[in-house]
Amino acid sequence: MKTFHLNPLPWFLGMLLLLFGCEPEAFTGFSVPTDADTDVPEDVAGFHLSKGSCVTYLSPSGRDDTGRLREALQNAKRGELIYLRPGIFRIQPIFVTGFDGYLVGAGMEKTIIEPYGDISFPMDQDFLEYASEENPYAFLLSFSGGGVHLSQMTIRMPENITASFSAFGDVYTALGGLVLITGERISSFIDHVKFQGDAGNFPAPGGKNVINGCYIEASINHPNGASGKHKIQSCVFDNIYSGAVVGPAGFMDYTLGGAPQHGNLFTNVYLGIELTDVPGSRLEITHNTIIEPVLDAINWQHGIFGPPQAPSQLLFSENNIEIAGSPTAGFFRDLVKLRGGTATMKLNYYSNHIKMTNTDVTGVAVLGLDHTNVVQNSFSGTGYTGIYLNAASFCRISNNRMRQLTPSFASIWLRPATSKNYITAGETDIVVDEGTDNTIIGTTPQKMQATPDQDRAADRTLSEHRFTSIEKKR
Repeated sequence: MKTFHLNPLPWFLGMLLLLFGCEPEAFTGFSVPTDADTDVPEDVAGFHLSKGSCVTYLSPSGRDDTGRLREALQNAKRGELIYLRPGIFRIQPIFVTGFDGYLVGAGMEKTIIEPYGDISFPMDQDFLEYASEENPYAFLLSFSGGGVHLSQMTIRMPENITASFSAFGDVYTALGGLVLITGERISSFIDHVKFQGDAGNFPAPGGKNVINGCYIEASINHPNGASGKHKIQSCVFDNIYSGAVVGPAGFMDYTLGGAPQHGNLFTNVYLGIELTDVPGSRLEITHNTIIEPVLDAINWQHGIFGPPQAPSQLLFSENNIEIAGSPTAGFFRDLVKLRGGTATMKLNYYSNHIKMTNTDVTGVAVLGLDHTNVVQNSFSGTGYTGIYLNAASFCRISNNRMRQLTPSFASIWLRPATSKNYITAGETDIVVDEGTDNTIIGTTPQKMQATPDQDRAADRTLSEHRFTSIEKKR
């Protein structure tokens, strides 16, 4: 491990850096940069390394790298960059408090972090309270507080590694996740990182060897924690049970993707994106590609662990989604509203491209959300129904392109508990309206009622199954 300053300054400026910058005494002192050292890209990870920036270089040892990486993270000063050279870093779980800097590799598949040997976490983990060094959650890398920037690496769980932990009386033979972002207040920026599980990991109940990719979470007893600004872009989630997961956590600004050139790829996942009890937050999920999840491309629910303290708003737009069988391209449920409370979720589902292949129920399911907008999305392929709306009022469903969709039941299905919604449909769209006072323009709605078998199928697939998926991970 070598620590030094890029572009060394004269002695007196060096002394200023010692006084106000990083502290090389914590590592191995100054050394003269070699050609390999100066290979750090000037604009790596989307930020500029200015003259005098403090950088610590680490090379994989071929053995256990836990101590060296933990020391670098724990002793890093604010804004410091830890550069991981190409190769495989093998570590046991690391928990770091207050890291406010950059952990950067040489690129996906070039710098790799994976477990060093099998992992066994303390039994009966306490998810009611924040993760800490005394109460570690079952993750490979955990960051509590500060400002975390991860970039240009692969973090993976290989097939030959086993992990185990227990919580609430259940035993899990899997790693809880690869990266945990937690604490009362923390910000994170994660880009060009591949989160990789073992082949075949994702269909297994709860994950065969790893559950979550990147998890931003406070705790059940502190649901408003992990507040701050979070952004995940240009990442890959492959063979992960749940890819990008948030909650319970709140009062955050969360962006997944955000621009055409910064979209994330989700492939071989059970759940692509999972948001659970995220109060008082602005959520933006745009320009991502999600290919054939087992359950849902995105699953957003409020009220799993109690009523959120403030409503949240989600923009879900310009995503490309392929689904087949039982999953949805979006499952949105406000349990607070369904239980008689005030709606806490505001959804804008715009301009997404959804390809369906023999889906059992629906492309998009909205349950208990008022004032939702499902607008200008394109649907193609085959499935039971394109858009499903229940227990919702004052929603706008308009200008969705469904000519390339062949539904076996309906293009748009308005259930009995819907009212005062505004629907603009194509002249060939099939709209089944079981609700009251819904306005439908562009086609003649079919005032019919679903059969008991259709009711049971919808309720089972869109209700019980979704509860089970979340509680199994707890």
